[in-house]
Amino acid sequence: MSHTAVAAYTGEKALKEAVKLLGKHYQVAYRELETFYEIVVENHVRTYAVGIDIKDVQKANELEIYSSCCSKLERVGCLL
Repeated sequence: MSHTAVAAYTGEKALKEAVKLLGKHYQVAYRELETFYEIVVENHVRTYAVGIDIKDVQKANELEIYSSCCSKLERVGCLL
């Protein structure tokens, strides 16, 4: 049996959904700064922060935002 994920939102609602997905594994918070959203992820050892441009969030769905966050977190050493 296969499952298909359907992206349903864009903008800040999509960001909130992506943060919920990340929150299943880590403690996650985000905040809006002038030109980007800062996403802070805390695992059992360290705290990591990545940024996503506000313009990118406005046109992306939650799966694209989640994927972007995962890629950035892998690059900074927080392996998911």
